[in-house]
Amino acid sequence: AGSAISRWCQENSLPDQLVGQLEEEEVMAPEELTSIPEEDLVRLTVGWKMGPKARFLKTVQRMKVEELRELGYVSSACGSEAGGLRHRS
Repeated sequence: AGSAISRWCQENSLPDQLVGQLEEEEVMAPEELTSIPEEDLVRLTVGWKMGPKARFLKTVQRMKVEELRELGYVSSACGSEAGGLRHRS
């Protein structure tokens, strides 16, 4: 399976079972995970060892920050701006 999900799982040393779980949930691209609530992401990791669970959650967290940075909500210098998430216009 050369899907974007399977490549992403391999690149981030995530368990093979995650590919099936995400495909079962009709996730077509890793980027879609950035809009899913944390509790739903944690639910996917039930029964996992700590290492894979931490890698998965950290990887999605990094993608969320990168997405916010690209949209201009997060300053590249310090990771967040004073006053919370405020769009720069």
